[in-house]
Formats: sequence, C-alpha cells, structure tokens
Amino acid sequence: MRALSAAQFEDGGLMSRSPFEQMLLVDRLALVRAAYHAAKQNQPETLESSAAAALAALHGVTMGDGALSSWQGGNPDLPARIAALVEGCGLRARPLRAARGWGYQRISALGTIVVLDAAPPPPAKMAERGCASTLAIEVSDGAQRLVVNCGGPARNPASCRPT
Repeated sequence: MRALSAAQFEDGGLMSRSPFEQMLLVDRLALVRAAYHAAKQNQPETLESSAAAALAALHGVTMGDGALSSWQGGNPDLPARIAALVEGCGLRARPLRAARGWGYQRISALGTIVVLDAAPPPPAKMAERGCASTLAIEVSDGAQRLVVNCGGPARNPASCRPT
C-alpha cells in the first residue's frame, strides 16, 4: 500500500500519467483483489478504494471506440482487451472527469468525448517515456476518432508486452 500511495494520485491516476500503465495498474489491482478473495480474507479498504479510483481514471481516458487515448508514450490498445480487463476486475466506476492530480479532463455529451491534458509532464523519475503534452486534446464521436494525439516518443506499448 505504501508503494501504491507513492505512485498514485488521490484521484486514482498514476503519477507517470500514462494511460497504458494505468491499464496495467487496474489489471494488477484486480489480481491482488482476486488473491484476497481466493484466500477468503478481507482486503484492506484502502486497496478497494485505490482500485475503484484507478478504474475511474482509466475510464476517463477511454475514447468512444473503447480504446485508450494516446498520451505519455502510449497509443490506443485493443478495445476488446480493455473491455475484458474492466469486466474481469469486478469493479464498476464512472469515468473520472476532472482529475486534479492526474490532470486529464473529460467532457462527454451525445456520444462525443473530449479528453484534455491539463497538467504538466510527469516527473522524470516516475515516467520513463513521459512527454509534455499540456493542453493537447483528443476528440471522438462515437467510435470515430476526430482529433488524435501523437502519444509521445516511445514505441507502441503493445509491442512492449512481457513474453
């Protein structure tokens, strides 16, 4: 829990500000929650609230096609993978709209989603592939992406998966 609190803002987003890493965090927290459940032990309340906040932050940077927006060295991942992750984590959360710490602001209406990066770049020690994208936006209407961010200088995280 100490490591998690050192890497996660109070609003649930990671200090690396990477949606791809946020997706991995939701996955890992789901595994920890499942381990507590399998051991028939009560999990710490702080773990449950951290997992729910992490999921809300992940939803906050998911576009209308169900894939991630492209920030901090990441690119959209497979929508089916994200949907399976969300379904499998066992939690429900609404998208985080005004992330004070994490910095991504979300506006949605009538199927149109706008995500704005309103924070400075992440600290170098927290983000190996972080980049400055303050005031960059992404826009989708339904499943169609209208404005897409470049994602940063790193290679696609999809090619960085463990083997």
